Amino acid sequence: MTTFLTQFNQNIQEIEQIPKNRYILKLLYANVITLMETYLYELFINGVRENNLYQKIVNNRNYQQYKIPLKLVEVNNFDIKNYIKTQIVEKILFHKTDSFLLFENVFEIQIDITEEIKNAIKNRHHIIHRNGKDFNNQNIEISEEYLNELIEEVRAFLTNIDRNFIDKYAIL
Repeated sequence: MTTFLTQFNQNIQEIEQIPKNRYILKLLYANVITLMETYLYELFINGVRENNLYQKIVNNRNYQQYKIPLKLVEVNNFDIKNYIKTQIVEKILFHKTDSFLLFENVFEIQIDITEEIKNAIKNRHHIIHRNGKDFNNQNIEISEEYLNELIEEVRAFLTNIDRNFIDKYAIL
């Protein structure tokens, strides 16, 4: 198990211990998705760095046309790896499902994102940016059971990614 999955599980344990009401349930639901994003982001950044996979990002079709200002290149100590890290990798958002494709392409591991998680990502957006209402102005209701189902779904999703990553690259 990577340190990132361990941290995810520790944070989930904290969520499970919090007293809940309707308002708190929505925030905790959104937080589960945020914890998933944090896991994916940390694994991605550290996995790229530790396995020197910068070239895989450069070869990714989404970044092949990426432009670097000549003013930066003319600097004697221009560090392409640092540039990729700070200008590309650190700006990836894992609450956008297209980022999962980059994850798959760089690490060459399958990401099986479920419809439940895709819907949870959308719901998180509504909870965080629209005060819990969808585009039809309908309240998104989160029950404790629904929160627990999401926790288990995300835990299984990340555990699968973690196993595949460890099988291919060893533990971080």
